[in-house]
Amino acid sequence: MFVFKNGKEIGTLHAYVDMLVIGRQSCYLFGRDRSVVDVPIEHPSCSKQHAVIQFRQVTHRNEFGDERRVVHRPFLIDLDSANGSTVNGEDVPPSRYYELRSGDTCQFGASSREYVLLDEANANGVK
Repeated sequence: MFVFKNGKEIGTLHAYVDMLVIGRQSCYLFGRDRSVVDVPIEHPSCSKQHAVIQFRQVTHRNEFGDERRVVHRPFLIDLDSANGSTVNGEDVPPSRYYELRSGDTCQFGASSREYVLLDEANANGVK
């Protein structure tokens, strides 16, 4: 996940320094309360526990209804935050699973920071 502010890359997240590799945990909490969140957001318009990226197991079936494969997909859930969350400029409904895809840009509250989600194949092509 890469972080941009006002269209300029300000860094990547990894242990808050390089890049946040999501998928190693089932969920990642974003917010201002550093004592409980996985990814701190400093902007005052963001809630203490603002949103979460949750991985859900999705089963694909073939035309006969047989289980073909199981994948884990990321979903963004806005935790009824005061100022909401957006994905690609669209408001995310509160307390609903909103599926994320590679290349999606997430923003929280009125913060100008953009969090860009890349899958492994796309992330390896960056830099």
